[in-house]
Amino acid sequence: AAGAGGGADADATGDGGEKPAKAARKEGAGAAATGGAAAAADKASVDLSAALLKQVDYYFSDSNVVRDRWMKAKINEDPDGWVDVAVLLTFNRVKELLAKGGAGDKDDAGKVKVIADALAPSKIVEVNDAGTRIKRVQAVPSAYNSKARTVYAKGFKEAATLDDLEPCFTRYGAVKRLGMRRYQGKFKRSVFVEFSTEEEAKKCVAELKSFDGDEMERVMMIGDYFAFKAEQRKAKRAAREKEAAAAGGAGGAGEGKDGEGG
Repeated sequence: AAGAGGGADADATGDGGEKPAKAARKEGAGAAATGGAAAAADKASVDLSAALLKQVDYYFSDSNVVRDRWMKAKINEDPDGWVDVAVLLTFNRVKELLAKGGAGDKDDAGKVKVIADALAPSKIVEVNDAGTRIKRVQAVPSAYNSKARTVYAKGFKEAATLDDLEPCFTRYGAVKRLGMRRYQGKFKRSVFVEFSTEEEAKKCVAELKSFDGDEMERVMMIGDYFAFKAEQRKAKRAAREKEAAAAGGAGGAGEGKDGEGG
């Protein structure tokens, strides 16, 4: 969620922010349809609850709160770390999940109840008795180092969504954070992925060669990626300096010739 939850949607993971005889036969068909609709509604409810639990757990996870300044500030607004569940209704990813799960037409109080009920089994956050506020079970960590467990990958379709990309990485292990990298709102076709273990991250680097019909352009540990970018910047700087020196030399030679000729 950007601004009001903006950073979280950009990094959303967990993945995942932001995100319906002839008479007897007619009666039987109607009953079957009703039963099918009820079953579908139950499944949608279960799917929505699981999706909301996963998403909100991500928002309040160590992996996100140490990076998301907006979320950390929101948690720090209350001495005990309580945050109104209604705040989550401003997150694009939560809006998307509620709409897909069939709860998009409920009023805010109804949506808050859906979210609070979904968070009941969470081990990351706890819900107050009124079902209107949540807070982290553990205090926000003062330090967090995920470098050895984080992968950089590039080569995805520009139109890819968080839901499209998640299966690419969950086959290698438990994904704690999947961040789609954007520039001016446009997906840069690259992601940062934090796994639960270093082994999972290394497995991804070793085995991820293609996804959705496209060959990956680059897959590496985040430390190697930063080193690669540093070398790129160094080479570009050197090229600019060489270009500037050549231009200056040419200018000086020209002035000398003019002087000699004049």
